[in-house]
Amino acid sequence: MTEPLSIGSAYHKGTAILTAKRDVVEAVKVAEACYREEMVKARLLPEELPLHEANITMIKNMLTAQARQYARDTWTVLKPEVEFLVELPNSTHHCWYFHKFLEAAYPAVVPSWHQCNGAFSIEGRTCLQPHYLRGRTDGVLQWNNLVWILERKTSGMKQNIFWDQWYLSHQLSGYVYGVRKSTNLPVHGVLLEKMPKPARNQNPSTFDYSPEREPYLRSEADLAEFEGEIIAIADDYERAAQRGRSAFYRNPQACTDYNRRCEFWEACKRGRVNEGEFRQRDQDYVEEAYYTILNIPNPAKKEAAIASA
Repeated sequence: MTEPLSIGSAYHKGTAILTAKRDVVEAVKVAEACYREEMVKARLLPEELPLHEANITMIKNMLTAQARQYARDTWTVLKPEVEFLVELPNSTHHCWYFHKFLEAAYPAVVPSWHQCNGAFSIEGRTCLQPHYLRGRTDGVLQWNNLVWILERKTSGMKQNIFWDQWYLSHQLSGYVYGVRKSTNLPVHGVLLEKMPKPARNQNPSTFDYSPEREPYLRSEADLAEFEGEIIAIADDYERAAQRGRSAFYRNPQACTDYNRRCEFWEACKRGRVNEGEFRQRDQDYVEEAYYTILNIPNPAKKEAAIASA
């Protein structure tokens, strides 16, 4: 269980309710349920449980502080949440990923990657595809006569470097680009909200959870530059996928990003992954988009339906 990600995920679930309904009771309930679901999946040891119960209390305190702030806010919520799936222009190519999805769906008829070259088609489904940008944002707001995406982060960082990292961030640029393309709203930028987290040596019951905010504008030139860069990044990832595991090299400079050890630090240090050390994450909305675009059945959904029957 990746603690920072689980905290962030539960907190985001709660704040989505706050943005849409201003209902702190429901927000706390949804956030706690989200975190406890992750606890069940992680199969925690008994001695780990007090830490996670403390995290749940912290999330509740965060949402309560957030609700107090929202009562004073003067923005208008245009959309409580936006999901987007937008085609990147001039990027059509023989896509490795789409080919693999078709290969799994039609194993008897789809030719191998090298034999196909993007020419194969079955019932209108093809692996000759553009790159797509897929994303999900928090609320879209009208504030101070401009349109903003509200993006939330939880962090214990106190230094100004926390704010500096977002000026050129592809994540924020991608949100503005995707929401603009999918809704035609004239989004001007991102209002980034940081919810502070107490350090281990601070009392979470008396900690000041007041959120801080910073606006980040994105110009037309910024978005045009992002478009070119994200296509180049997608090309690089796809070339690596074609080559295989050897192309995915380690990045030791990132081992202690965000002032914590990466979850894979021990595995990288020993040079192997022990059996049962990690579990494969559940399919998310990015993988689901491949099935949607190709209009083919999603086996994960079928398995889930069978399991719940």
